Amino acid sequence: MKSTTVLRMVVSLSLLALLASCAPTFSSNSADSYQNSKSDQSNIIGGETADAAYQLANGVVGIMDLNKGALCTGSLIARNLVLTAAHCVNTFSAKAMVVFFTPNMTQSIKMTNGKLLLNKNTVRQVAQAVRNSKYNPQSDSMTESTNDIALLRLVADAPAEIQTAALPPAGLALKQGDMVSLAGYGVSQFKMDPSTGEALLSKGSGLLRKADDIKVQTVLPSGEEVTFDQSQGRGACHGDSGGPAYLKVAATETTPAATYVVGVTSRGPGDCNEIAVYSSTIGQAKWIAATSAVLLKAAATDAKSAQVVASAATSSSTASEDEPILPSVGGSILKPILK
Repeated sequence: MKSTTVLRMVVSLSLLALLASCAPTFSSNSADSYQNSKSDQSNIIGGETADAAYQLANGVVGIMDLNKGALCTGSLIARNLVLTAAHCVNTFSAKAMVVFFTPNMTQSIKMTNGKLLLNKNTVRQVAQAVRNSKYNPQSDSMTESTNDIALLRLVADAPAEIQTAALPPAGLALKQGDMVSLAGYGVSQFKMDPSTGEALLSKGSGLLRKADDIKVQTVLPSGEEVTFDQSQGRGACHGDSGGPAYLKVAATETTPAATYVVGVTSRGPGDCNEIAVYSSTIGQAKWIAATSAVLLKAAATDAKSAQVVASAATSSSTASEDEPILPSVGGSILKPILK
């Protein structure tokens, strides 16, 4: 079985901030304690740029791990909960992760005197991260579930204008031949040296893109994962990890038309061709519901302290909307990726 790669992108935050319209630095051999080094994360190739209206209507968000410089995608499923891939998450330093509520992540990042500033209106810090306890980062199987799914709880609610993504209702099934749409903040172009596996070209990270009419190839017997056909040069690639697959359901006599998040980007071949594997939100529905309940309870417990922090930030003497989002630990977090 061909080795797979998780579709996460590793970027230099300084380049992302200063060269907003250029391709960020990509590392194809980066590995860490919480990600399978055999797999890659993804961005949408062969699609089109998505605008702010699309991003706000569908609840798709960008995710950055400030410790690793890793870029992923996610879906807002509650005002303070984001659904993403387990391989995007470091549960030991969840607060080093931030979520972007904008179609262009670079517009929310500035470098001033060597310090990284994030726009407080469009960026939220993560408070807690939970991966599926059955997640298996060592597997590179394309036919067995790795339970590559996670939830992030935000320190503060998402901006009011962004809508939450809808999860599929009970009874909805995904089947071979169905057509879905994909979205993500990953690369728009990617080329790999077949002899070394090294990246030769990557362009477009940090910009939200979408691709329609992607065919469901297989649904695992467990129902926990699904594969999509990417043989036509369109689909998920590096940086799209954790991003959504949408299924549009036509209106009936009793229900309106709706769009549901049915998949979460997991992995695929390193060159982003052939297929992409997604965790199924239908097969993972019980885990999502149970974990969401736990995180929402934790959010309620933390509500008072969160309000105090928000109040202190609002009364700050700094009028700028661009602030270090992690003022107490920002220096130590940023040092490894800005050196």
